[in-house]
Amino acid sequence: IEPALGMRGLVRTSAARYRGLDPAQGGLSLSAGVVGGSLAGASVVRLLDGRVALWSGIATLPVLAGLVAGKAALILGGTGQGMGSTLPLATAYGGAGPWGSLGASTAAWPSQAFEALMTLGILELVVALRAQGRLRLADGIGFPFAIGSWAVGRLFVGFTWRDAHVLGPLGGEQLLTLALALGATGIYLIRRETLIHLAAQQEAAGAAAAAAAASAA
Repeated sequence: IEPALGMRGLVRTSAARYRGLDPAQGGLSLSAGVVGGSLAGASVVRLLDGRVALWSGIATLPVLAGLVAGKAALILGGTGQGMGSTLPLATAYGGAGPWGSLGASTAAWPSQAFEALMTLGILELVVALRAQGRLRLADGIGFPFAIGSWAVGRLFVGFTWRDAHVLGPLGGEQLLTLALALGATGIYLIRRETLIHLAAQQEAAGAAAAAAAASAA
């Protein structure tokens, strides 16, 4: 009997461990998915024409719009509810459902709505900066700016999630999101300095060419 019970416990433990790999269980990380999707897209672009900066700029607005739509869909399905709350902003789902969150009938922070609104705000910010000429998406600087801003916003929304704390007040998904925010910010700063350096080189070359033409004249 004891070996049988031990084997049953091993099977249950293994099943629970790999349940996070099942998309139907909602155990996959959105932040890691954004990273994986970005790296996969960059790899494909490098094989096709190598213009990663251009295509990342083209993908910036659709990616943000997709994140907004995804979170809005969670609202309709009652998925992504946060910690319980008695404040006026708390929401609850009535009826039999099926709802995606456990205890959906209990008032809780609408984390999915917070994240949808936050992402929509980032989308509007990127559109406004682009319209003002302060953010050129084709230069490859817009994508890391957008993803970094989204990650920072998601990090703060994460304090309303039900996730268990892993490091201080941060949950596991928040730590991944923090890493994403730092990585995207680093890429943004490096790309920005590269563009400034290239602009300075082009200006110096133009000035040298103008001086040479003046001397020849």
